[in-house]
This record gives sequence, structure tokens and C-alpha cells, in this order.
Amino acid sequence: MNKVRNTKVTLLLALCFWSVTVSATFQSEVVEINGQSFHTSEWHATPTDASVDKTKAIILLSGPTDNWNSDSAWFASLAPLLAKENRVIAIDRSGQVTSNPSASLGYVNFGHSIEKILQHFKLEQVNIVAFASANLSVLAYLSNKPLQTIQSVTLIDPDVLTPFSIARYTNDAKPFKENLSRYTNYIGAGKYNQRAKQKNEMELKHLQEIVDDKTNVDWQYIDWMFAKRLSITNLKNLISEIAIYEQDLLKASSYHFDGDFPLTIIDTNFEQKYIEQESHEDKKASLIEWRQDAQNYYKKLAESSKANRYIYLDTTEHLVIFSEPVKIAKIITFSN
Repeated sequence: MNKVRNTKVTLLLALCFWSVTVSATFQSEVVEINGQSFHTSEWHATPTDASVDKTKAIILLSGPTDNWNSDSAWFASLAPLLAKENRVIAIDRSGQVTSNPSASLGYVNFGHSIEKILQHFKLEQVNIVAFASANLSVLAYLSNKPLQTIQSVTLIDPDVLTPFSIARYTNDAKPFKENLSRYTNYIGAGKYNQRAKQKNEMELKHLQEIVDDKTNVDWQYIDWMFAKRLSITNLKNLISEIAIYEQDLLKASSYHFDGDFPLTIIDTNFEQKYIEQESHEDKKASLIEWRQDAQNYYKKLAESSKANRYIYLDTTEHLVIFSEPVKIAKIITFSN
């Protein structure tokens, strides 16, 4: 039996959906599935919006940026925007937000729980939006042949599941795998607390710099989520999840995007920042190859069905879901 614990947080926001000013609220809820806790946030255009079909929803799944943080804080500008005409639910993986020391970690494990989470919300039709590594969870979810009707899937800079890129991602995560015990002990002793706070401050500054209209962002949600990142348990879970990243990549690479749903791949030029910062020619060449590998992989996915789309956005900002929410919202809702 699935148990549900509710934590309601209601915030009134002034935000603009294209050119229309609206109000939005969100409700935070922890859903427990088979002993695992999953934090969710649901946005509403109004507290009692009868015009929105509750059996349908846009589902937001997050992946990591440079500091490996990968929770629903990244959707604080996009989610309220989408909520004007849609039911919108962001789901965080087990081990994030809820400070659960026995969480079942990983993108693939999370993917296998998504269907039951959606059943809790009584959803029959879903549009899935996955940022960065969250495509690993989507592949695992689809592998279960879910009961929900998939109206569309939108992937934004998804992980590239080719041997070359998997090797690159694996190398990035290698220090965490090799030093997991030492890292978690360091965190457990409280020695990482100050550094975690500094990373929050750095990321908050970055968010403030990349968004054009700061008044249309749910900053209170960001502050609340950033505070959750400072939990010792959540920090340990984050490091432990990075340590099994290779396993997630290999498992996900065995799945396929099978189905009749429209698939949209949004490809940014975020790799350009790393290319410009790299002074070593061999490493720079490897980064350029990684970018080309991604484009080839995305285009191949898009060519697998007439309903699929490859969209290139000429921006070097990886967090395009935050910096350009209106553009992303239009792409998502066009595919509904």
C-alpha cells in the first residue's frame, strides 16, 4: 500500500505567461512508493482551477549541472509558466530533498518508480520533460510499458548514450566512485558544509544573471530547495548517486525510445563554454568531438519517427529551462 505524506507550501507569485500576467501556487508533497520517498511539487494557475484536466499533466524531471545538483529547483521559472494552462508536476528522485539515508539511488531506479508515482496523482495522460541526465529515468520508465498514455516526451540536452560519451561521463564520475567512502565520511563530519553553502551562493548568483525577468521566478522555491541541499544526508546521497552514474548509463543504454509518442530533442551549445575555457589542445579536441557526438546522437533519435523533432538552440547556457522559459514552454506545449 502506498502511503502519502503531505507538506503543503502555498506561494502567490506574479508571473507572465507570454504577455498575460497570472497567479500561480505550488503544493509540495512527499509520495512514498514501496518504502521510498519522492518529493514532488505541483503548480496551479489558481488554487481551484476547474478548467485544467487533472487526468493530464506535464511531468518535469531534472538532471545535473556542473556541481551535480539535479533537483526541481531548476524548474522555478518554467513550471509556473506552464501551469497557466496545464497541470504541472515536478518529481525529485529518491534520496533528494527528503533526507532519507536508505534511499534507493540512481536515475534508473527512479525511472522504474515513475509509473506508480503518476498513478498516485491519478494521471492517465502525460507529457514528459526531462533535463540533462533525466533521460536515463525516462528510458527506464518507458521500458516498463507504462499504463499512462504518453502524449509527448521532450529531452533537453539529454545524456548521449554512445560508447564515446558514456566513457566521458564515466571519467567525470570516476573520482566519486573511487573515493566514495572518504567523501561521505568528510561530509558526515560536517567538513563540507561551508563548501556546499558556497556552491549554493554561486549557483544562485548564476540564476540571477541568466534570467531576464527576475519577477517571474519563484525565488522562494529556489531558496527552499537550496536549503534542502545542505542536509548532510542529502549531500551523502548526492555523492553516492554520482558514484553509480556509470551503472545508470550502461543500464539506460540498453533501453530504447519505443512508442508512438512525439519525441522532441532540444540541443543547446553549452559545450562551447568548456571548449573556450580549455587550453590543452587534445582536451579541446575531445570536447569538440563530444559536442559533435551529441548532435549526431540527437539527430539520429529525431529521425527515428516522422513525429520526432530535433531543435538546436544557439545558446551556451545549459540551464536554458531557467534562462529562456518562454521559449521552452512554447516548444513543450506545441508538442502536446
